[in-house]
Amino acid sequence: MERRLRQLLDGTFEVVAWIQGALLVGIVMLVFGQVVFRQLFSVGAHWLYELAAFFQVSLVFIGAPVLVHNRSNVAISALTDAVSPRRRKQLYLVTMLSIAFCSVLMVVSYILYVRRFGWVLTPTLKMPAKFFFISVAIGYALNGLVLVHQTLWYLTEANPAAGDDR
Repeated sequence: MERRLRQLLDGTFEVVAWIQGALLVGIVMLVFGQVVFRQLFSVGAHWLYELAAFFQVSLVFIGAPVLVHNRSNVAISALTDAVSPRRRKQLYLVTMLSIAFCSVLMVVSYILYVRRFGWVLTPTLKMPAKFFFISVAIGYALNGLVLVHQTLWYLTEANPAAGDDR
């Protein structure tokens, strides 16, 4: 099951990488367009800034699970490096449970936010706020899959005594 989930995540994150690239190009083009409109035409195109902010929020929240999946996120490992391999595995599981708990809190907070403020319109695009922050929900759903995969992998295949830290 762990291998199938890894293959699914690898394929999904390959698509996500293309989406991230498009979002990054979009941000650059929108900010450049805003500068051109302001400098050449003396027109403030505020909607370009708002759309660039939407792209940036999407880039961050959809991109975070990719970093966690590839284990390229920033980590402070002083404590885990100082303990025995057996304790390291226990610390890792506690960390995974903590991340899962915080993710559940974020999902519940997002649901409560959408229920209360989901139909509030953004200032210039007049887009409902729930669409503006949909990438938060997508990012946490992907992160949940990554956490399930990493926990399965760590429980079934990781060998901390051999230094197998993926």
